[in-house]
Amino acid sequence: MKREAIEKVVRHGVEMGIISSKDFSIPEEERIEEIVTIIQNNIEEEKGKTIAALRYDLGEFIRGIENDTKQDDVTGESRGLTLGEAINIILHEYWTTQGLIDEILSE
Repeated sequence: MKREAIEKVVRHGVEMGIISSKDFSIPEEERIEEIVTIIQNNIEEEKGKTIAALRYDLGEFIRGIENDTKQDDVTGESRGLTLGEAINIILHEYWTTQGLIDEILSE
């Protein structure tokens, strides 16, 4: 979330009396900036945690792909994935994960 948007929300909260900026020994403007910074830092921390979780899940997915099976088109029997099939699945999952990470980073 952009700092300007966070600041707008905080200022609106102060105007509505939801957030108090007067009960502190520092000036109101400084307190508002402090609140905005805290919120922004928390958002960045959560983004980092989400990205780490996505990367971890991708790693687990890749490690588990060797156990995946597919029904053979000719025989109808269950068989392990070919190297090409595994690569295609991994690439698809990688780009999906990368797209999610890009969305998070652009917020």
